[in-house]
Amino acid sequence: MKFVRMCMTIAAAALLLAALAAYLGALHPAGDSFAALRLQLGLLALVLYAVSLPARAVLAERLAALAVIAQALPILATGWGARAPEGETITLLQHNVLLMHGDFLSLAAALESYDADILTLQEIGGPATSLLSLLSRAYPHVPDCPNASTTDAQIFSRFPLSDVTCGRTVMAATADTPIGRVRVASVHPFWPWPYAQSRSIAEIEDLLGDETLPVVMAGDFNNTAWSHAVTRVEAATGTHTVPGVRPTFGIEPASPFWPGLAIDHVLVPEGWGAEVTLLPKHGSDHRALLARIGP
Repeated sequence: MKFVRMCMTIAAAALLLAALAAYLGALHPAGDSFAALRLQLGLLALVLYAVSLPARAVLAERLAALAVIAQALPILATGWGARAPEGETITLLQHNVLLMHGDFLSLAAALESYDADILTLQEIGGPATSLLSLLSRAYPHVPDCPNASTTDAQIFSRFPLSDVTCGRTVMAATADTPIGRVRVASVHPFWPWPYAQSRSIAEIEDLLGDETLPVVMAGDFNNTAWSHAVTRVEAATGTHTVPGVRPTFGIEPASPFWPGLAIDHVLVPEGWGAEVTLLPKHGSDHRALLARIGP
């Protein structure tokens, strides 16, 4: 039993170190790799805490409890405080459609059924480019990148679009909407460290950091709302992530038994309200989001 308690203590210490590392994204991008898994690691710590009680592994119990608290605080801070828009609104549907989806005709029909004003989609490349024509009747305004960008992020709009800019992981355009001119962006940063997410975030900051129009941004950020990466985007663009914890990414068959990653987000200007609904996957590995947005 002594050996079991020792193993529990080592595991609890590792989980606490991971929880603390998730706060260090501003110092090194590896911190955001731990932040992306905060929900999952927090649940592991909670399970270890529950197991350590009957085992009377006191040190493991205390370390696991600290890990749970350290993981829970940022999640709670970003999970509450959503405000519904009070006046006229626009609707936006966000979805990473999965490059190798396989049935884009059914997907297009599903996307149209939500009757959103704007779509921000990711992984629009290869076979998925068929959506450009399948959605053209419902969404006649589909910008082309003015440069040689290879972004897979795409905007579909019922409103006229202008001033299109693109990068490796972002597409942005100005939409003339009933609530005024809005800078709309669809983004798809890389995965966090050891991948190049920090470089993707810097690109978004460069393209949208000096905007004078209100920015509405949505995408598969490949990180959570409590990560330093998403916080950087918020600070650069004068936006905030619509509060709520929405696990959007999960690979079958594990996802019914384990929470997915909350990495798809809608960001709206500071002071604006928004309501976000979590939608089905429609054959993708990401769930879609439907947002109602307004000042």
